Amino acid sequence: MPISWIVSEEKMKCRLCKVSSCKEEKSLSPLTYLHDTRSLISERTKAGLSAARARGRKGGRPKGLPKIMKEKAIIVETYYREGKLSVQEICDALEISRHSYYRLLRYRGIKLGE
Repeated sequence: MPISWIVSEEKMKCRLCKVSSCKEEKSLSPLTYLHDTRSLISERTKAGLSAARARGRKGGRPKGLPKIMKEKAIIVETYYREGKLSVQEICDALEISRHSYYRLLRYRGIKLGE
C-alpha cells in the first residue's frame, strides 16, 4: 500500500495516512517515523540477503586479483628481482600506485624488509 506523509507546518507533526483508507490516521513524531523507517529498511535488507543466500548467491567483492593485476604482479616481481629500476619508475611504467606495488609483491610471496 502506498504511504503518503502530510507534515503540519504549525505543529511540526507527521501523520501517517494510508492512501487507500485515510480513516486510519496516526500522529507520529518525526523521530518515531525515522526510527520505524530505518527498522523497516533493515528488515527488508536482511530478508533479501537471506533469500539470496538460500538461492546460493554470495555477496561481496570476489577474492583474489583480477587477471590484469596478476599479470602485472609477475612483471613487478621481475623488475624487483632485476633491481635496475626504482620503485617509482616501476610504478610509473605499469601505471600503479606504490601501495599496489607492495601489495603485488606480497601477493607473489616476496618478503620485504628482511
